[in-house]
Amino acid sequence: MKVLLLLLVAAGSLGIARAGEVDTAMRLLKAMNYEETSLSAGRAMFEPFLNQMRAEGQDEETLEKIRKAADDFMLSITVDAKLQRQVAELYAAEFSEPELEELIGFYDTPIGKKLLAVQPTLMAEAAKLGEAAAQKRMPDFQAKLMEILEGAEAGHGAEHDEDHGEADE
Repeated sequence: MKVLLLLLVAAGSLGIARAGEVDTAMRLLKAMNYEETSLSAGRAMFEPFLNQMRAEGQDEETLEKIRKAADDFMLSITVDAKLQRQVAELYAAEFSEPELEELIGFYDTPIGKKLLAVQPTLMAEAAKLGEAAAQKRMPDFQAKLMEILEGAEAGHGAEHDEDHGEADE
């Protein structure tokens, strides 16, 4: 009975510590300027789509309306309190409270603020580089997929033929 009581007390203490870590992670999101950073990242990721539409002849007035609609959509997501809490829980699961405090301190430094300012653009540019690298390698990958699928189909066909052979006997 005493062991059960101790386990319940320990479990309760873990829950309290966890809530403290989530609260600290919420402070981290604030230090990271989560809403604006997320919105900037979304804009950077959406820009190639707008550029493609521009290249296809879409007028600037329509593109601006699309950009505004996308901003409104992304902002509605980033300000969602439930989502922010879930994101904070992800950070709390990965980082201890002292680590979260250290991250908060980092984002309060000039280099941390610079990282927040340039990270969305860096991520978008890195995504473009990754896409270009993937496109370059795509023919080899597609050929390999075809080889695998043709092999699977041939193997399946052989099994299918064997099944019919047994039925004919």
